[in-house]
Amino acid sequence: MKLIMNLPSNKTGWNEFNHEFAKLQSKLILLGINKLNISFETKEKLLYTLLDKIKERF
Repeated sequence: MKLIMNLPSNKTGWNEFNHEFAKLQSKLILLGINKLNISFETKEKLLYTLLDKIKERF
């Protein structure tokens, strides 16, 4: 199997790529949290904890 990717070649393209990749990552995180067999309240706490951890890094 071959995977061919066209990557951006300028700063604007890389900014757009990084933005779209971040959106994909956030969707995957939300899907993962939704699949957990825990209460909604616990899922909500987990999500807010993750957001706090991310904010600490930036």
